Amino acid sequence: MSVDCAVNSHVEVEVLKEKLAQCDEPSLSSNFIIHTGNVRRCNHLQAVVNPTTQQEIVTALKCTMNCWNKYNKSDVVLQTEIIPHPKLMAPHEEVGNGHERMLKVKVLVLEKYEPGLIHTAVTGVLKAVKFGKVDKLVFELKSDGTTTDDVLQAWKDEEELKKEGFASELGVAGLSTKQLETVLEKADVPVSFHEVSDEGLCCDDEHPHRKLSSYHGVTLVHNDDDGDVLPKQTFQKVMTKVLRHEPTFTPAGEMSSVATTSHGSSSTSSNGDAKLRVEWTPVWVARYTIIDTKTSVIDKTGYAIGGRYKL
Repeated sequence: MSVDCAVNSHVEVEVLKEKLAQCDEPSLSSNFIIHTGNVRRCNHLQAVVNPTTQQEIVTALKCTMNCWNKYNKSDVVLQTEIIPHPKLMAPHEEVGNGHERMLKVKVLVLEKYEPGLIHTAVTGVLKAVKFGKVDKLVFELKSDGTTTDDVLQAWKDEEELKKEGFASELGVAGLSTKQLETVLEKADVPVSFHEVSDEGLCCDDEHPHRKLSSYHGVTLVHNDDDGDVLPKQTFQKVMTKVLRHEPTFTPAGEMSSVATTSHGSSSTSSNGDAKLRVEWTPVWVARYTIIDTKTSVIDKTGYAIGGRYKL
């Protein structure tokens, strides 16, 4: 008898162990998106002076999951595709791209790039903030295994969003001179700006990267998102706490010391009950910034965090 080992968005947690037991190589996985809401209203972040990107994302994630867990049964997190902050996701007063608001979205890709990922991130943000399109869209591929082909695929996905009317101005971030050159050669839509970490590139007129950008009309701007913006082990710890009171799962996401199966997805506790371990992986983070165009003041900042869990 063949068994479907793929999870759907409404799978009942009570049947997970039974379903896993029927699979030759037990594995259940699903994607989800966490919406932090407007982090400028988050009390935990207001107490932090000049937070780094990682501090801001991790604090917003903790705040969202702690608050969400107060209003939901813990194991529901495994049945939910969209996890919003219960209080900071209040409806926006404005709807659409009015002349007084501008929306910028930066998609930080943490895992190996998969075609369509930017589309998923951007459409998720647009639904959350109730805008029709992104005024400025930029991506940065942060995985160590990123190739030039990955960069080109991500750029093509950005171009497709513009062609579909979901984005206006397109940019890139963190590219080498060679990668930028390749994108410029292949691009159907002009690259408007490039976010770079080396501040010297913005000032050194003789630097090859500066010359290339200037020749093609690409504006160089500073990139504040260096380093690992959301470490996997941190994400694992935060998400595992949501299930800490559920007896079906191992505490703190660790395997039981009594026994571990060859596939690593379940174990046996001291009382003989099978336990499940959930592996949580952050796949992408999209930061959205809503700016009041009359005053140039940031009105709202929030994050959509795309993740995947595996049993």
